[in-house]
Formats: sequence, C-alpha cells, structure tokens
Amino acid sequence: MYLNLDWLLRIGVVLFGHASLDRVAGYGLKYNNGFAFTHLGVIGKVKNGNEG
Repeated sequence: MYLNLDWLLRIGVVLFGHASLDRVAGYGLKYNNGFAFTHLGVIGKVKNGNEG
C-alpha cells in the first residue's frame, strides 16, 4: 500500500540522500552539546575547551 505512494517514495529518497551525503562529508548525528559534536567525532575547532 505505501509503496504505491509516489510522494512518500520521493521523500524517502531525499532523506536517504541527505543522510548519505552528510555521512560521506564527515558529518554525523548531532549531539545536544552543539553542532560540532557528532557520533563520528568532533567537527572543526572546539571553543572554550569543551570536548564532550
């Protein structure tokens, strides 16, 4: 039933593509500490000595 909905398929493709591109670029799932803190590690320079 859900596979016949073209708009749902397109939304899924866009979300998958966005997540894949973020992963390839080195960005990952963000933590609440800030944008620089991801499950793949810290992105860029850390300000004020916060490392986790």
